[in-house]
Amino acid sequence: MPAEEIKGEPGELIDRIITLLDNDALGEHMWYDVGRYAEMFLGGAALSRVDPDTGQEPAPGSAGELMRRGRQVVSREQWFELIRGRFGELVQSGMNEAFLVRSVRDSIRPLLDYSGTKIGESERNRAETCEHFQRILEDPAELAAYRTLQADKDPSAEALSDDEVKAQLRRMVEGRLLRPMSADDVSDRWVALENWDRQTDSFLPDRVFSEWTHLIATRGWKR
Repeated sequence: MPAEEIKGEPGELIDRIITLLDNDALGEHMWYDVGRYAEMFLGGAALSRVDPDTGQEPAPGSAGELMRRGRQVVSREQWFELIRGRFGELVQSGMNEAFLVRSVRDSIRPLLDYSGTKIGESERNRAETCEHFQRILEDPAELAAYRTLQADKDPSAEALSDDEVKAQLRRMVEGRLLRPMSADDVSDRWVALENWDRQTDSFLPDRVFSEWTHLIATRGWKR
């Protein structure tokens, strides 16, 4: 779907960003990461009720497991159709398609960029999260407040014992997401960013938005 084939049709930019997001050329499982970012920016009740099947069960006590609680597991294809539908809902509500798609595209890139100070910021955020979880583990009042927050998201959390809640927190503290980044992690992030930029240039370069807007406006004038 090269940029020169732009037709100026409603929904065309949405199709392009879905192709960009649901793209194995971004790297292994990156479709999940960028799809999650898009979901975060788009919001919507339908997306909040589902979790995509990645082919692997989330580790017990991991952030992935907590996110999956109370959600219906759907296929990767179904998930991206729901994301497509949310884009469509927002456009139907009056939001400009070019503005919406470009905003989501541009908001995802900084989350993939771990250059320079971003690595330091990421490490500080990890350390602060670990410290927060440690406080919860050591303070009964903090633990009770944490349980209440979790129960608001998933009522079954209320039935967990203190030891079970603590075990979940320890697994998260010791898990992959909160470990300091290794040299390989940093390298993988650089590759992910390069892949994103390359695929963006293929499917959603800046010129696509101006071309699409011009064609849409031209079609409107001819009516």
